[in-house]
Amino acid sequence: AGVSTWKWQELLLAYDLGEDELFRQYVNFIFARLSYRVPEAYYLAVKYWGDAGAVVPHITAENRPVLMAQLMREKQAEALLLLWRTMREGSDRVDPELKLRFCQFLLAENRVVEAREAWQSWLGKSQTGIYDGGFQEEPTNMGFGWCVSRSPQVSVSRTSEASYDGSHALNVHFSGAANVNFHHVCQIVPVQSGGSYVLTFAQKSRNLTTDQGVFLEVAGYRCKCLHAASEPVGGTTPWVVEELRFSVPEGCEAVTVRLRRKESLMFDNKIAGDYWLDAVSLKPASF
Repeated sequence: AGVSTWKWQELLLAYDLGEDELFRQYVNFIFARLSYRVPEAYYLAVKYWGDAGAVVPHITAENRPVLMAQLMREKQAEALLLLWRTMREGSDRVDPELKLRFCQFLLAENRVVEAREAWQSWLGKSQTGIYDGGFQEEPTNMGFGWCVSRSPQVSVSRTSEASYDGSHALNVHFSGAANVNFHHVCQIVPVQSGGSYVLTFAQKSRNLTTDQGVFLEVAGYRCKCLHAASEPVGGTTPWVVEELRFSVPEGCEAVTVRLRRKESLMFDNKIAGDYWLDAVSLKPASF
């Protein structure tokens, strides 16, 4: 029973013979011991039990994370949510990275409410508003954390050399080599549909060139009719706290907060200089 040499062949035989208990045992054995066979075993399990959701009750607790990863690869959202509820009811231990990937998967599927629950499970607590608005941690690049994508003309980094509050701030350095359409720092934030909010942040700049400065914008996440933007900052300015107020349209469950710089139409359009962002928060507001 503990030898893996013929387990794939035994699984095929149990499938052909309709041996329920043996088939279940061999599927779980392969999930636990033969990772390269997991996609094929999953395919047979779906065929045997009828659909992805029907597989969930037959997978043992220690193998549920393996099934979770496979269901994400297969984009089986409903089966994943069923599995997630089963894992939570069973108090299963789930690797934090897998929880974060699960949250990102749900966001990609526009399941914002469920993604928020997965995010809070990853945090180990309830959380509203901006996550890590003081940039005290590295970007998660998944879920409801800061996402930073690369740009060859711009350097984005956390810095302890200059901060408004706490030990770190975000620094964006423009090299002066290109007319950059910058949109490479953002965070998705759950909000209350129909609510009013105020985005507060601290910013400063040093030697920012061109007529197009750096600003923050708020847009609806996969929903229209929401766009708000702060006044662009350029040149050299000290730390200053800014506010941006906006209302969330009905049916919108999340917003994207993004750091931006638009392309310039001027002849001298290659932006250089530095920008810092810190103390970002998003709270309900009354107008």
